Amino acid sequence: PMPGGIATGLGEGTFHIEITDFNGCSEETEATLVQEPLPEVTLGPDLTVDQGESVLITANHTLDQGELATILWSDSLCEGCTERNITIIEPLYLSVEVIDSSGCFATDEISIQVEFNINVFIPDGFSPNGDQLNDFFRIYGPSVALVRNISIFNRWGDRVFQRNEMLPDDPDGHWDGTFDGDPLDPGVFVYYAELLLINGQQLSMKGQITLLK
Repeated sequence: PMPGGIATGLGEGTFHIEITDFNGCSEETEATLVQEPLPEVTLGPDLTVDQGESVLITANHTLDQGELATILWSDSLCEGCTERNITIIEPLYLSVEVIDSSGCFATDEISIQVEFNINVFIPDGFSPNGDQLNDFFRIYGPSVALVRNISIFNRWGDRVFQRNEMLPDDPDGHWDGTFDGDPLDPGVFVYYAELLLINGQQLSMKGQITLLK
């Protein structure tokens, strides 16, 4: 006997049901319970990436569009998003919860560790001839947060270019091979640069560059 006629905790299968009233009259029937598939979600394997690298994280789930209620991320950002493009600066632990229209849910998590490999690109030559190819000398790379100072000197020690506190992609920090607006002759120049990297490290660099025509 079931108090109140309510059965709970039943699994999938076919059940025989008999109902008897106070007069001893009874009725029998059968009912089949089918368990709908529970949702599943995966974020993929754990990763180790270079610091500053962008990673596309995708919540791959088994729900159709009409079955999906919402997607919740542990950092409370981008609710409902299936994909996240995240720039990794420090180790990251991220989890996701997928909830279907019946309130059933599935979770997964991913751990992303960071390796810091210094990626700074400094060309050893450039040709400021207006052909839109290699027309500027600049320091750039995914490890560079800020060019704190860059100075360029000719072979006689005269400074022909200087900039301070520049973002790597700031055109004002790119040397076009001129001094006071006048194009310089081809030759070898020396640069000195102070860089701030994305991990907070300070980096001093110097070298030679060749101005070509």
